[in-house]
Amino acid sequence: MDIKRFSLYIFREIKRLWFIFVVLGFLVFSDIASSAAYYGFGIVLLFTVGTHVTRKLLFPYIDMETVWNKANDTPLGAAIVFAAMCYLMSVLIQSSTVLVR
Repeated sequence: MDIKRFSLYIFREIKRLWFIFVVLGFLVFSDIASSAAYYGFGIVLLFTVGTHVTRKLLFPYIDMETVWNKANDTPLGAAIVFAAMCYLMSVLIQSSTVLVR
């Protein structure tokens, strides 16, 4: 992938996530951030968006839809994907509750 196509690809991803950046700025930098729950949610959202953009920057050639469809072909693959999603959601919930304390 040449640099022009790569920069257009990254710009498209950032443009697709503009609403999350607005919500993130509102949760972290506004007066509502005085509540620990909103601030914690904003930090978790920041890390989630950061990991998504980092994955898109480092591995733009991996299409997660094809990986998802290939994993759902077998029961074992679907179970592994389900366990990974449960683990990811538990990490996000755990990190937000730790930030609220």
